[in-house]
Amino acid sequence: MEKNRLMKKSNRKQNQTQETASTYTYGILYYSHAGEDQFPHLEGLIQANRDYRIAVVTDTPNDTLRNWESAQKLTCCTVETLRETVEAMDAQYFLALDSGVSWNINKTLHSFRPKENAPLYLPESVQKNKEKPGLGGIFSRLYYRKMNAFFSPATEHHNEYEAFLIEKEALTQVLEASRCDSLQALHHRVIQTGLEYGGFELVPSGEIAYAKRGTTMFREGLRSYGRWFFKDALRQFRNKDLEFPVRLQGLSRFLFAVFFLACLVVMPYLSKDYGITWDEKIQYEYAQDIYAYLTSFGEDQSIFDFKNKSTLWQPMRYYGSFFDVLTVAVIDIFGIEDVFETRHFMNAIFGVFGLLFCGLVARSISGNWTHAFLAFLFLLLTPSFFGHSMNNPKDVPFATGFFMSVYFMIRFIRQLPRPTFATLLLLSLSIGLSISIRVGGILIYPYLLLFGGIKWIGVAYKEGSGPAFRQLPKYLGSFVIVLVFGWFLGGIFWPYAWQNPISNPIKALEGLSNVTYTTSYETFEGVRTYMSQVPWYYSLKWMLIGSSLVVLVGFAIQLVRIPFTLKKMGWWNAMFLFMLVFPIYWAVHKESMLYNGWRHWFFIYVSVAVLAAWGWTWVLENKQVWMRYLGAALLLIGCGNMFGWLIRSHPNQYVYFNEFVGGIEGAYGNYETDYYSNSLKQAVEWFVENVDVNSRHLTVVTNNEPLTAQYYMSKYTDSVDVLWTREYELSKKPADYAIFTSRTMSKTTLQEGYFPPRGTIHTIDLDGVPLCAIIKRENSYMADGSADLERGNLRSAVDQFAAAAQYDPGNEEAWRHLGLCYANMGAAYTDSALVALEKAIETLPESFIAYDIAGMVFSGNQQYDTAASLFKESISYKINYTNAHYNLGIAYFNLGNYQGAAEEFENSIRYGGQKPQFYKLLGAAMINLNRLSEAIQYLTYAAQNSNDWEAYSYLGQAYQAQGNKDAAQQMFAKAQQLRGG
Repeated sequence: MEKNRLMKKSNRKQNQTQETASTYTYGILYYSHAGEDQFPHLEGLIQANRDYRIAVVTDTPNDTLRNWESAQKLTCCTVETLRETVEAMDAQYFLALDSGVSWNINKTLHSFRPKENAPLYLPESVQKNKEKPGLGGIFSRLYYRKMNAFFSPATEHHNEYEAFLIEKEALTQVLEASRCDSLQALHHRVIQTGLEYGGFELVPSGEIAYAKRGTTMFREGLRSYGRWFFKDALRQFRNKDLEFPVRLQGLSRFLFAVFFLACLVVMPYLSKDYGITWDEKIQYEYAQDIYAYLTSFGEDQSIFDFKNKSTLWQPMRYYGSFFDVLTVAVIDIFGIEDVFETRHFMNAIFGVFGLLFCGLVARSISGNWTHAFLAFLFLLLTPSFFGHSMNNPKDVPFATGFFMSVYFMIRFIRQLPRPTFATLLLLSLSIGLSISIRVGGILIYPYLLLFGGIKWIGVAYKEGSGPAFRQLPKYLGSFVIVLVFGWFLGGIFWPYAWQNPISNPIKALEGLSNVTYTTSYETFEGVRTYMSQVPWYYSLKWMLIGSSLVVLVGFAIQLVRIPFTLKKMGWWNAMFLFMLVFPIYWAVHKESMLYNGWRHWFFIYVSVAVLAAWGWTWVLENKQVWMRYLGAALLLIGCGNMFGWLIRSHPNQYVYFNEFVGGIEGAYGNYETDYYSNSLKQAVEWFVENVDVNSRHLTVVTNNEPLTAQYYMSKYTDSVDVLWTREYELSKKPADYAIFTSRTMSKTTLQEGYFPPRGTIHTIDLDGVPLCAIIKRENSYMADGSADLERGNLRSAVDQFAAAAQYDPGNEEAWRHLGLCYANMGAAYTDSALVALEKAIETLPESFIAYDIAGMVFSGNQQYDTAASLFKESISYKINYTNAHYNLGIAYFNLGNYQGAAEEFENSIRYGGQKPQFYKLLGAAMINLNRLSEAIQYLTYAAQNSNDWEAYSYLGQAYQAQGNKDAAQQMFAKAQQLRGG
């Protein structure tokens, strides 16, 4: 039962909170244990000189209790008659107790100060015994608190002293909705209703058996969850005496649990159908080294061996690796051979818990289970998140950790200035989980400071600066606890952070904000786009076209509601909008590289799901019946459409585009589809089922991560080798078959029918759009032509490439190589070269190599202006294409544009490495710019590393211009010697 439905508004006067406890009448709710003969505190309660009314709850009254039943103040009742008994008692508040503990009731109730609109009161402080517990006592308390934090629904307050106060009306309505046969069950139930609560002081008169109670907490907690989400939820839904929104919340709570458990079974099972993604291989290898480092207690230092690893190994240090190390440990401990299937299974479990905490975040701000279920459902029906949950070992586990952090952050802020042990522990763990996967998890810390600071300012505004400043140390102390433990836990699986716990995480944050270790191009809005130069709205648009309309409509409804609901929920709306917008703003401000759609932004999507669910909840609970029916119909249609997509698109759900771009058909050629190489597994499975893979040794080339194809191919046969080929060399390598995905292919290639290419024997399609093609090589024209070209046999190469172009006129690579051959055959073939290159560009407008070759043709004819424009066109399609930068530098040099030449030779060094030829021409340009010291520096490097006579000649010119005749003469002599004259 929800807090806004549990109680009527009180008519207390404003000075009520200042009155003493004697103003109120109290009832004592006393839970006895079956078969118990002694009631240590009951007799004292009966004989107390206060007007207490006592209800003893027991199913087995004994003789002692029967003798007391005649007492005027005592009533014996069963669990079934408890609600009627409470309703009949004349009391404003009930103190719920367990017969296993004793309290100084008078002092406890005297500490009670009601808080306006709070029907529940939990122990805020306890008068401790002066005797300090021994080591065993400390561990038993820690055990109890952990059991409470992890397994008890009562984590809103750890309530280690089983007693609480509750207003009568709230208590009776809780008892109406649930059968509470123990104090623990009652405590769980009143906490689960999400009541606002205040605090009071307890005065114990005995020690508590923490270890025993911790075990009880585990058992009772699981039982309470089961009853709350199933039996009680259905009872609430079936109770026709309740208002519709209250009944709907009962159904929603039931569906929340059912969907969570179903996903916990179904999603890991489905994960076996998903392919290996681009990042998985290196992440798994990196985690293996971290695992070796941890299990050897630091002796195995291979994790820091950057020289003998791939170029992507060094930037991997910027990531924590909790999830990947966890998979390595599981695979190692249990001796599992199916490495990636196991990783995907575990990945899906993390995805399910991401759904869970998304729903819990919604519940934590509204107290509404309909809101929670819809938030869970909307994230589940977000195809990109669902698909990535199966095989994205970075973004989905990080998003789950972040969702957890947000959930416990909300509880932390609400409980300030005195957060409970459970909240501090679970918030620290969730922040540690986030940081241990991606350093961006530290974003929770400024959020804590910001939102906690806003609450503190609110205290200062309402209660004055004095109380606010007295609470400030508690605010800061709680934050420091979370900061220290969250930071420590986040670094356990991050050796790079160990080396310098302060500066290295900061370096990692800067490194991931400004990715420079890769040069990536993708199609965005139909244009081949360098991912470091995407429009500012890149991420927002991907999120917009990758979200279902039902989510976007709910989000829009909530945005419209904000001005009309500022007083009630403006704070929460502002908080979630800030968490949505700020990270994207920061990435745009830092000019971060953004790529692969919006998978990196899953962690902020909790804001979208929560706000969208809030909007639809308002529609479903609206007072206007027609709006409820209309909203329910639209919601069912929208969710049904998305469920249909998840089913028919399996296992490529993440390749989703909504109606704003015409679905996947409208997105084809305008946006990347299967950018993560998921469909390659399906292609391999079809290949081994339909091609005789064991009759002879086969070679297959692919333009995507070859590990996927080789890994799954090897499960069926050892006679197939899989090779990777670049996007602009699809036909160059000798092969029997090819498996190509549409990743990075141009709009023209896709929309003009050049993909799938000729020779395709099967495609993996989604809604009629090909994601992946399996091609049988029907000839070897391209491979033979490439071999002839490398040997310098140009005429034979021309014949081979011409035959390849005639076989498949859409083969840009054949036209480009044909143009290159003609260009190398001399001026007499210039026209033929340009015709072939023009055809290549017509087939693929983004053919940066064809533009570069055409530029070289015009340079050979000394048409440097035309050549320069072609080189610049080439660079515009691939910024790190060294050859085009170098050729543009030569063109500028010949045009007398020495500044431009110098810049392009510097770019050649930046992208192509420290080759002497680049330094030689850079030095020559510097001579013409009269920057002689720099010229000498560059030319010295070129001369010493190449023995190029021209480098020494230029160096002599530089010294001569500087006035150093002796050095100049030495350089000229060296040049003459090397030249052979």
